[in-house]
Amino acid sequence: MLFDIVQAGICLFSELHETRWNPYGLQGDILLFFRDFKKSIDSKDVQRIQNLISDKYYSKSYVRQNKKQLLSWFQEVFQKMPSVVYARSY
Repeated sequence: MLFDIVQAGICLFSELHETRWNPYGLQGDILLFFRDFKKSIDSKDVQRIQNLISDKYYSKSYVRQNKKQLLSWFQEVFQKMPSVVYARSY
């Protein structure tokens, strides 16, 4: 019985750990992009975000319509966040 409880705990931990770093449905290059983008936001690193976003980025539906405007928006948001606040989800 104790073995079953330990095994269930290990399975639960593994499942939570895997889904946190491997969101369902993402694989290959898109998973790598997601991880890098998340690390960039967690660390508030605009330079890293700049390297991830295409120079050809354009959006009709979003106020920040080009890469420069989008990076400026990220910079503003990161500056407004206190240094002890991180964009992490637990």
